[in-house]
Amino acid sequence: MFKVSLTSNPFLLFALLAATLAQVAFLYVPSLQWIFRTEPLSTFDWMRVIGVAATVILLVEIDKWIRRRKA
Repeated sequence: MFKVSLTSNPFLLFALLAATLAQVAFLYVPSLQWIFRTEPLSTFDWMRVIGVAATVILLVEIDKWIRRRKA
């Protein structure tokens, strides 16, 4: 994950940005909140989301490192 530049695949970068913007819109735009039945996240909630995501990335990278060493 850390060896490839984010700009090496512009389509993937655009998709990532579009999905992120859509998710933020679903959470914070009132009309979209009503349609998707969502509520805004607090700062503490965002910290929890980022913490869980970082943990998953860390564990996957450790797994990849272990698999490379075994091969």
